[in-house]
Amino acid sequence: MGNIVVGAVLAIIIALAAVSGVKHFRGEGGCCGGGCGARSERKKLSAPKIGEKRIFIEGMQCEHCRCGVEKELNLIEGAAARVSLKKGLAVVEMSRGVSDAELIAAVERAGFKAVRVE
Repeated sequence: MGNIVVGAVLAIIIALAAVSGVKHFRGEGGCCGGGCGARSERKKLSAPKIGEKRIFIEGMQCEHCRCGVEKELNLIEGAAARVSLKKGLAVVEMSRGVSDAELIAAVERAGFKAVRVE
């Protein structure tokens, strides 16, 4: 009887670990502090769009990473960002001239490396 209980407990632990592993490799788990919770409202520009820049980013591994980068970029006045975890890319729409240095600084504040800005 004791062997059955121990076996059942081990089976549950293995199942939970497998589910967690799958979430992690999909980028849904929290490699650095958890997910970002409920999706926040996407930032919209308050003035007409005058340009767009693409930032290639290294180091993002999960949804929490993506949310952190997007949040920092969206703090820039006149910028609205969408970050893709799978592509390692942020697309930033601008309603004013935003310098590459300002965008790179925001990515670095989030703890990641901006490889290049186009």
